Amino acid sequence: MVDTTGKKQQHGFQPGQSGNPAGRPKGSRNKLGEKFLAALCDDFGEHGVNAGAK
Repeated sequence: MVDTTGKKQQHGFQPGQSGNPAGRPKGSRNKLGEKFLAALCDDFGEHGVNAGAK
C-alpha cells in the first residue's frame, strides 16, 4: 500500500477553470432564495407566527 498522506490530489483542472463550462447562470441560485424569502415574508405578514403551520 502506498502512503499518499499529505500529497495534494490533482483533478486535471487549471486554476479558474470549471468542470462544467456552461454551468449555472450567475444569480440563478440567489433568485430562488430571494423569491422564497419574499413569499415567506408576505405569508408572515398575512398570517403572523402561524405562517408556516399550514
